[in-house]
Amino acid sequence: MKEVICVHCGAINHSLYKQFSSDIIKLTKCEKCDNLVDEYVETEYSIIVIDMLLLRKEALRHVLFNSNLKVAWKLIVLYILCDAYEKMASQKHFRNKTLKSDAFINELELNFYFMCIKSFLEYFIFATLVVVILYHSQVKSAQ
Repeated sequence: MKEVICVHCGAINHSLYKQFSSDIIKLTKCEKCDNLVDEYVETEYSIIVIDMLLLRKEALRHVLFNSNLKVAWKLIVLYILCDAYEKMASQKHFRNKTLKSDAFINELELNFYFMCIKSFLEYFIFATLVVVILYHSQVKSAQ
């Protein structure tokens, strides 16, 4: 069985919940801090994303350590595309041009690709820092 991480203290636990029947589950408490190991198990993914945007440590630990990351990858791609579009649309020199020439369309498309790369690098650096900080806090809490 896969060991899980408490989202509050970072301690390793044996399970997130106990299943009594197909409809009834009971969340387990952490052996170290006596809080629920991961209350985000019962939370909708949109709420988890909002908590992640608010940089709640518990939401970040849930996504990184205790969840299935299939949905997270889709959200990451969506975030990068939206961020790139927002950056491209907010540039001043693209607002004043007309959409008549093919050169402008090609320049616009190329600029969008550059903004996608920029957004990806920004997100990658941010996610790397979050993982390093969470790993460091988990190592400290284990000691």
